[in-house]
Amino acid sequence: MKNTYKIFLFFIAFLSVKCFAQSASENWVKVYSDDEKITFANVTGLSSFQEDEIMVWTMEEFSSGLKMEGVDDDIYKVKSYYMISKGLKRYSLVDVIYYNKKNNVIKTYHYSHDYDNLDFKYNSPITSGSEAESIFEKCMQVINASSDHTIQQK
Repeated sequence: MKNTYKIFLFFIAFLSVKCFAQSASENWVKVYSDDEKITFANVTGLSSFQEDEIMVWTMEEFSSGLKMEGVDDDIYKVKSYYMISKGLKRYSLVDVIYYNKKNNVIKTYHYSHDYDNLDFKYNSPITSGSEAESIFEKCMQVINASSDHTIQQK
């Protein structure tokens, strides 16, 4: 009986993972570029952020490898998870993942932002003309387009 129960639980867990994996797609949209890199934002799911806080993944792809202290290999791609306050126009990084030329993860960082003081929670301003502003504007464009579409459907 115990083995049957374990097999059943494994089967349910396996199906759950397969179903979730199939439904979670990414939609990377270019938000910034210069001679050295191109930055994309994953706009999938952004329409669900109707309150003040936005959570968004970005991906930077570099034309040549970057060196960074504490990282043994050259960095060719960086994925960053941003937490953005629409009202304050401030942001913080939550996660950063560094990749080498072969697209292997070479270093990761996770930052905790469990603060009541919003100046600490969102510790960086979104400045005019910055890459962060490009990311914020693309997020707002997707969110606003989604809420406009929802209003038209009613």
